[in-house]
Amino acid sequence: MKGKLVTLEHWPAVLTFPFVLLLIATSLAACAPQPWEQNPDVQTARRNCTGLAEGERYACIERHAVDSLNPDVCRLAGVWVDDACLQAVYQAADDPAICDRIYLKGVRPTCRAYYTRYYQALNDHDDERAYACVSRRSLTSALFSNMGDLALYHSSYEDDPLREKIDSVQVMGIEPLPDAGNPEGVVEYKVDIDVEYETEIVSRSGHNVRFVLLEKEIETAGWRITTIGTGP
Repeated sequence: MKGKLVTLEHWPAVLTFPFVLLLIATSLAACAPQPWEQNPDVQTARRNCTGLAEGERYACIERHAVDSLNPDVCRLAGVWVDDACLQAVYQAADDPAICDRIYLKGVRPTCRAYYTRYYQALNDHDDERAYACVSRRSLTSALFSNMGDLALYHSSYEDDPLREKIDSVQVMGIEPLPDAGNPEGVVEYKVDIDVEYETEIVSRSGHNVRFVLLEKEIETAGWRITTIGTGP
């Protein structure tokens, strides 16, 4: 049996019904709240900050974002200023895992760079800044490592004969290891680095992997490095 011929005058009738359904579905999808909008932290910030003057409104949103350590709250600030809000959040978090929760992909590298301060300090040959990233217990232990038979302790960290002096180092990647089985209060990260040593003693220049453990020696002092090893 021959099919019915659809002439040009029939096209509007043929297309209208599915096209209308598509428009309705698209409109409903656009009107539906996004998952981040339903987040309790976002809803609380929206409720408390709505109606304020522009400057006060932004300060209110940033305060809620920092207090909850929730980057999604910064979405309420709007474009052009939400990146500043995100910066306040990841600096307050004191945890590099926050970088993976940031919705602006362009801010994630800046966030990760913020948490590579130890290696940045080594690359800048800024020992004081590097030591500030290390726990006091680890710094104290370093003064008693690889000593001569007659020494009580090293007079400086540079006296350790096995101390690997770095000419330059760049962090290539950071990966949290939540299931590493460390004691409570200790977090571990796998860090890929590209390093050039002044003198190769134990490690070799080039690509290296380090496993970095951190803990809060003092709650108000933030995270500090306790161990840097070559294996998990």
